[in-house]
Amino acid sequence: MFWTRLLSGIILVALIIAGVAFGDLPLVIFSCVVGLVGLYEFYRLEGLQRAPGAFVCYAATVVYYLNIIYLDDEYTMQILATLTLLTAALYVLQYPKRRPSEFTHLVFGFIYVVLMFSFLLRVRHADAGSAMVWLIFIAAWGCDTMAYLAGLLFGRHKLTPQLSPKKTVEGAVGGVVGAVGLSYLYIFLLEKFSFGGLRVFTMRTYVMAMTIVFCASVFSQFGDLFASSLKRAKGVKDFGRLIPGHGGILDRFDSILFTAPAVYIILTLFLGFGR
Repeated sequence: MFWTRLLSGIILVALIIAGVAFGDLPLVIFSCVVGLVGLYEFYRLEGLQRAPGAFVCYAATVVYYLNIIYLDDEYTMQILATLTLLTAALYVLQYPKRRPSEFTHLVFGFIYVVLMFSFLLRVRHADAGSAMVWLIFIAAWGCDTMAYLAGLLFGRHKLTPQLSPKKTVEGAVGGVVGAVGLSYLYIFLLEKFSFGGLRVFTMRTYVMAMTIVFCASVFSQFGDLFASSLKRAKGVKDFGRLIPGHGGILDRFDSILFTAPAVYIILTLFLGFGR
């Protein structure tokens, strides 16, 4: 199991690095595939993965990503409105076979999985995005790794015993602190090897990166716990079994769904980075 988990993890990381590093079409394809598979896994929780409304959302996912990369994100609101209208119409046509909660699940699934994950692509194409995009992964997976280690060494007080019995307050704090430390190391390496599109490395650059990761790593833990609540409500351990030893796509990217929007919001609203 360990070697299977390690191998599948290495392959996944290699795909992510390739997609994010090259950007544009490779990243769009990668993001779209993650969105489609993740959406399928999310809908499966309610048995909706083959519902007519689900296929509307699958099609909207492809159109949505094409809109971002080729149409400069001009028609996002129109796509969301059209998706809502069509899924609502299908719900009405199938009434009373379909429950109102199913319509809500379909629309929310698109927002939660597809729209939230798309901020990875948006950050990548923002100013200095080739450098800033990696802060998303530092805040998500760096925080998760450091939280695990801190919890293992110092964990005493349960964080949310009903949602995730193994998580501790000490682990959560250690995850944030550790992720902030990794962000400092990341900027240091960028400066040393002159990579990532950043031309000036001042103390402000370091503070900016650490602030972004501090905020995003807090949200990453909420993202992980939110996904846990969805699975616990349905009595399942994982969203899927696509990635051997890791579960489904959503099991690996649940925290990214929260860190990507957080990083984008901080960059564009508070730090003035443009798309």
